[in-house]
Amino acid sequence: MMFTQARGSLTTYDIEFIYDFLGEKRINQKLEELKSKPTMGTTFYDFLFRSPEYSYFSGKGKLWVFSILVDWFKPDLDLHLFLYNKSRDYNEENYHNGKLLAVKWEEYQKSMDRMILRNPEKKEYWANQKVSSYWIEYHFFIHSILGSLIKYKSDPKIESLIIQIFKHYFESSDKITSRFKLNDWPQHGLSNNIFMKMEEFYIEKGDSTKVSQIKERARIQGWRPFIF
Repeated sequence: MMFTQARGSLTTYDIEFIYDFLGEKRINQKLEELKSKPTMGTTFYDFLFRSPEYSYFSGKGKLWVFSILVDWFKPDLDLHLFLYNKSRDYNEENYHNGKLLAVKWEEYQKSMDRMILRNPEKKEYWANQKVSSYWIEYHFFIHSILGSLIKYKSDPKIESLIIQIFKHYFESSDKITSRFKLNDWPQHGLSNNIFMKMEEFYIEKGDSTKVSQIKERARIQGWRPFIF
């Protein structure tokens, strides 16, 4: 029950390379495994076989889809590393690029314009939804990836990658926080789980300088204080 051409969200998001990476045998095994499992908005079958025209997650980009795949393939470290390496190709400027994806993103933008006209009292809210979702989805994707990688941190190569991920996240955290604030975060007192993972990691390594830097950055940006 496989297809000769990638379909569904793989085509919508111009990420057919994931099908090639996984291969038919692995995909068939996952289809069977997930056949009777509860879903979060879509099934793996629909994800692969639904028409690309109707496989867009409203307002979402590629890293949102990557996070779904990490959840479906939780033990598969090779896929997680593959997706992380691919994620580095994207940024705010090219995030919604793609033949069909660009069309869907434009349609989404227009739908937000209609909401502004219908609900002018909420103009700021709907206008904020038009801002690229890249940094928010980057945050949640990194959170998903770290949940996998941390288990293998005793491997020097994985540890080095974790440090690299933490460094980029820390350097980008002002942009990430600014994008969250458009959605009224972190004013509601939310914690930043990635900062917490960083703190735990560097406490374990005995790097008090890094721990202090992380705590200070979180404090300045308005995230809830850590428990450590």
